[in-house]
Amino acid sequence: MNLGGTAQIVGPALALLLPIGLALWFLRKALAAPSEARASVWFSSFRFLRHLNLGTIALWWILTDLVGLKARAWLLWQEITPGWVPAGRAVFLFCFWIPPIIVLIACQVLFHPVYVRIREVPWTRGELARQAAYGLGLSLVPALFAIGGVTALSSGGTIGDFVVAYALAVFLAIACARALRKHLQLTPNALTTGELRDRAFSLAARLGVKLQQLYLLPPGKSRLANAFARSGNSILLTEVLLTDLNKREVDSVIAHELSHLKQNHPQLLGFALIGGLAAVMIPYVVLAPSESWQPLCDVLFIAVPLLSFYFVSRRFEFAADAGSIRLTGDPAAMITALVRLHQLNVMPLEWSKWSEKGMTHPSTVRRARAIGRAAAMTPERVTELLAAPFLPAAGSAQEHYAAPHPGFLTKVFSSELKRRIAVRAFLWFAALAVLLPSLVLRALGEFSWPSSGWLAFLVTLGLSIAATVVCANYAPLLGYTALCLRLRAKLGRNGVPVDSGDACLVGLSPGNTPRIFESNYAWDIGCLLLTADRFCYWGEETRFALHRAQIVSVEAGPGMADWLRTPFLYIRWRAGDAAQEITFNVRPVEVNSLLAMHRAFGSLARRISTWHSGSPGPGREPNGIESLPLPPAGEVTSSPVHALRNPRLVLNLIMFTALLSGCAAALLKLPIEWLAPVYLAEDTGGYGAFSGWYAILVSLLMVILRFAPVWISREPAAPAGQPVPPPPVPAAKSNPSDAR
Repeated sequence: MNLGGTAQIVGPALALLLPIGLALWFLRKALAAPSEARASVWFSSFRFLRHLNLGTIALWWILTDLVGLKARAWLLWQEITPGWVPAGRAVFLFCFWIPPIIVLIACQVLFHPVYVRIREVPWTRGELARQAAYGLGLSLVPALFAIGGVTALSSGGTIGDFVVAYALAVFLAIACARALRKHLQLTPNALTTGELRDRAFSLAARLGVKLQQLYLLPPGKSRLANAFARSGNSILLTEVLLTDLNKREVDSVIAHELSHLKQNHPQLLGFALIGGLAAVMIPYVVLAPSESWQPLCDVLFIAVPLLSFYFVSRRFEFAADAGSIRLTGDPAAMITALVRLHQLNVMPLEWSKWSEKGMTHPSTVRRARAIGRAAAMTPERVTELLAAPFLPAAGSAQEHYAAPHPGFLTKVFSSELKRRIAVRAFLWFAALAVLLPSLVLRALGEFSWPSSGWLAFLVTLGLSIAATVVCANYAPLLGYTALCLRLRAKLGRNGVPVDSGDACLVGLSPGNTPRIFESNYAWDIGCLLLTADRFCYWGEETRFALHRAQIVSVEAGPGMADWLRTPFLYIRWRAGDAAQEITFNVRPVEVNSLLAMHRAFGSLARRISTWHSGSPGPGREPNGIESLPLPPAGEVTSSPVHALRNPRLVLNLIMFTALLSGCAAALLKLPIEWLAPVYLAEDTGGYGAFSGWYAILVSLLMVILRFAPVWISREPAAPAGQPVPPPPVPAAKSNPSDAR
């Protein structure tokens, strides 16, 4: 439908002015509300902003299709844009959506007084603008590039446009997610030891959930109080939740998240969203409605996936509440935890069922009543808990879980850094495995030699193997030089004698076999110093000292699962003659390659072995060494190396390598017979001389060569004398007064 040039501009322009006008109207209304209505005002503001964002997106989408503005803009784009611009359709969609993106950011900035006065978070207008921009860059913008890639492919575009569009979508999503986490200070650290960690893993064992990790999130400026079940069987708790809820309530929250994991809710929520989209996409593709139906289809594309996601999410919350009270036997704590969370997040306890349709969680009152019915609690008791949540007596030793030490949330060797090191090493190798074979084959095709395809394959394979060896040597330790510099500076500020000539930085891990601690072989990194009679260690996770007589043995043992077998140094110790022997291992970390680590290990092993055999150390001991405790003997969260041999992970890695390598070959116009043969192409002059299947095969061989040591490694038998894991914390007993 084409309503003329004026209508094509006026309608969408009014659609952009309407959200700003509505935002100003609601802002005045919210700021005029009485102070005692703070929770309801913040809830209304939060809900209004979300509906405003969705409404603006839907209105722009529908109106531009209705008046034909997008189609006309696309024709203009084709006239003024050079043909060599990659992923032209995707780039056009992004540029076309810049006006509503600016409006959405402006609406967020307009609500600055609400955030400051009502929610009481000290964000500036610039911070709100960046937060909105990163959020859109994580959600809307990647979707536009993905849609542009599919549209280009379905309308006669090249496979190159499709690949570039999706590559841009993935890059933007990753970059904006990282920027948003940094901006909101949402960088969690793993809680690998302590009472709370042991309690969470005990509950997980009772429920039959293989919990991988427990993370703690710093409060940040938003001071969010919440908990999240994450894919990969991990749980994230905010520090605000930990400090403001008692032990019974924290246990109930953890049991709630474990129930989500037990019932596979994180993955099923993704299927609900995809299923809602498929319910609209399949009839749209099959029926191919006319342009007059396009605005209705636009509405369905937004409404059906979101409403199905919200509906399933609310059902899952009820199911997880029921699972929590079955696991802990403490329904009162679950109700009071919900009340406390809503108070901390400035949210009301109840909202209408109509408002609930657009929410992922039911209201606290509805959840509390469902919990009461499941636990046979009287309605009066539920009302009492909602009105005056039960808390232990002030000052009770059992009131709260102990908070981590002050430096826990500001660690240099943090969970985020470990993840970044692992991801960086993997991405460097992935880029090498995907791109190098195709580039080499294409370059060889430009020369008269070699003329044989198999000879070109062998040359490419040789160069790729050499590159794989170099990458395997350097990639795992990328970033360690800067890490060691920052750690030395931090330890030095805390009075650790890290600048002593005899001190060195080492990676430390508990156990008598190699283990994986958050994608890293080291649980902690710190300063090692051998004094006249003591083995001293200062790290971010632990600090300890051992007398020479307490160390039973020092010996080299299994290390990293790699072709270059860099061993670890295993140190067995015991507190007294009758005490149980415990083992930890160390390795040098002030290196930039595995070969350098191998050489540094020999020096470190000789030094510690010589000291242990009776050679005197430095005469002067640093101050405060007498206050250092013994090494920790409790259980530390980790996973065995053989967990990396998961068949599904291996199969996915091989499949994605083949797919991406094939895309790279197609971009470089290497013929892929049976899938994209040359004789189907209109212009065969630009195709390379060698088959793209050679590139795919070389890429797969590079992956096998790189990860074969991990896949074929075997877990060594654990010798006797290991620490016994702490006994599981008993479940909280139900309070007889909870059900009257």
